[in-house]
Amino acid sequence: MTVRLDTVMDEIDNLPALPGITVRIIQVMADPRADINHLLEIVQYDQSLTGQVLRLCNSAYFGLSRKIGTLKEALAYLGSKHLMQIVLGVHCSGLLQKAQPGYGLVVGMLWRHSATVALIAERTGKQINFNNPGMLFTAGLLHDIGKVILGSFLADSYQQVISLLSHSPITFPAAEKEVLGFSHAEVGEALTSRWHLPKPLVAAARYHHEPDSYDGTDPLIRQTIDLVHIADSLALTMGLGIGDDGLMYNIDPTLARKYAIADRQFELVEADVLIELERMETIYNGGK
Repeated sequence: MTVRLDTVMDEIDNLPALPGITVRIIQVMADPRADINHLLEIVQYDQSLTGQVLRLCNSAYFGLSRKIGTLKEALAYLGSKHLMQIVLGVHCSGLLQKAQPGYGLVVGMLWRHSATVALIAERTGKQINFNNPGMLFTAGLLHDIGKVILGSFLADSYQQVISLLSHSPITFPAAEKEVLGFSHAEVGEALTSRWHLPKPLVAAARYHHEPDSYDGTDPLIRQTIDLVHIADSLALTMGLGIGDDGLMYNIDPTLARKYAIADRQFELVEADVLIELERMETIYNGGK
């Protein structure tokens, strides 16, 4: 049975919004002209976040020889990338860590896949000199946020989706839309739009499975979509955090050639991501 639009939108309305400080930090991170002082101006007024940043910076993971006692010291040491990871970890982990039975995702799997895509997108962006790798990290982390909504709807209709896939040569998003009325990418677009996130993040949520469907001319949005698609495809081949839908997507084979990314570069990214993913799991568990 097709899900009604207003039903899906009600679920989006009931989902906790990103805190205002998170949205502001994402917007600052999306501006390549911003520096650590801009971030400091935002974070210093949030006592909870300040405490979490200091706790992480002084955790056993970093193993500093002395204690970091001020926010400015912590931000100078961690840098903007780690700050973004902490903030998104605090405010998005609860959403992404939940099981999504409609996709065969047990607790933690959606987060693990999303974190993997975020890391791959960021590193691939650096290889091609993308001017804002932090934007790619955020886009990768939030690209599948629509599954948080449709996962509950899909649980009851999952067999219909599987039956359709077994009889039709279509992708999982197309089967979602046929059975439910919306794909998780379309719902992700609606959700990130309601959070007032930068346009490249909204576009990546919508077009990460269908990069050719984006018909706009903004080069930043175009590259963000492409690189998140590449990262998502590579994460699927690595088998990190994928559910039952993991191999039911079309992967654009031309994008790696378009950006002149060689197999050897992907191999280096994979090795680096596995190490960084372990570090991120430490961050998402409170820096213990």
